[in-house]
Amino acid sequence: MRKLVFFILLSVFFCPVLYSQESEETTKKIEKKWGWEEGEKKPVIKKEVTIDNPIPLFLTQFQPQKQEFSINPTMENIIQGKFGTKITIPANSISLPTSYKRGDILTLELIEVYNDLDFITAGIDLYYFNPNPNIFESAGMFKLTASYYDKPLYLKRGVKLKVEIPSLIYSNRKMKMYKLDEREGWIEKGSLSAVEEVSDTTGENSRSNLVFRAMDDFKWWNADYPNPDTTCLEGKVIPLEVNPPNTITSVGIDYKNASTSYLENNKFQINAIKGKRIKLIVMDTKGNIGLSPELDTGTLTAFVKPGDKVKCTDIGTIEIKKIPREILRDRAKMLQHLGLYDIITP
Repeated sequence: MRKLVFFILLSVFFCPVLYSQESEETTKKIEKKWGWEEGEKKPVIKKEVTIDNPIPLFLTQFQPQKQEFSINPTMENIIQGKFGTKITIPANSISLPTSYKRGDILTLELIEVYNDLDFITAGIDLYYFNPNPNIFESAGMFKLTASYYDKPLYLKRGVKLKVEIPSLIYSNRKMKMYKLDEREGWIEKGSLSAVEEVSDTTGENSRSNLVFRAMDDFKWWNADYPNPDTTCLEGKVIPLEVNPPNTITSVGIDYKNASTSYLENNKFQINAIKGKRIKLIVMDTKGNIGLSPELDTGTLTAFVKPGDKVKCTDIGTIEIKKIPREILRDRAKMLQHLGLYDIITP
């Protein structure tokens, strides 16, 4: 009996200590996993941020291509994508693992997004909360990553890369550069400057490329103007099949942006920029597609978030129709069917 009482008292006094130590160790493990240093201020996760747009499976064949480059990290490297994105990487600017051997090369992977179909299939949300909602008007988007034997690498602290964005997308907006953070969404990182570049031997034709000199991470980057003049559209969809998971995409016609969301009970509400021309595309998982004509978004001020009850401009009904296989398999035919075009050949 005395042994039992002693054991109970021992449990009362020491179990909370053990529990506290275990909790503290667990917390440290979680913080280490997320890259938080001890004593560092923890970021606040914005619940309205959505990193990914849903992409119907049949569209993944049209996702922007990944371009690979091999570099010697001890030398300055300038890589240029086929669409014209140019990035200067100073010598010894990448943090190398202890397993790195002198003379080995690193692999860089670049994804460029300038065409409408690339914006749709990249699967990246283009909303910006600061803290009010804005919709991006993009001048181009890219992602750069680095690896050594498939192990991801990072830039050294304090390193800034120079980036040049080709002037493929015309806009009179003053653009800034934004970095996509997996926890906080898009983060403003600074302004871009324009650089005149002669495009032919006569010197008569020139274009203004955009230059950014403070790229500090291997992530998604976006040259954008965040437009606060938002509105929303609503309507109904006539499905081809019963209760499939349908998505609706808003594609800017006179600005570059593509935002996708799921339908609910064959009804939709989707955000856009006021006073702009857009097209709505409804798709199911089997490649059946419904299209709206080009729409003027109107002047109603609104922004709808999941769960909100907001009155949007009613654009009527969109009917989903079966699409021939030859269209689903061919980029040019798909673009023609959607009423879109490539500003530069993939």
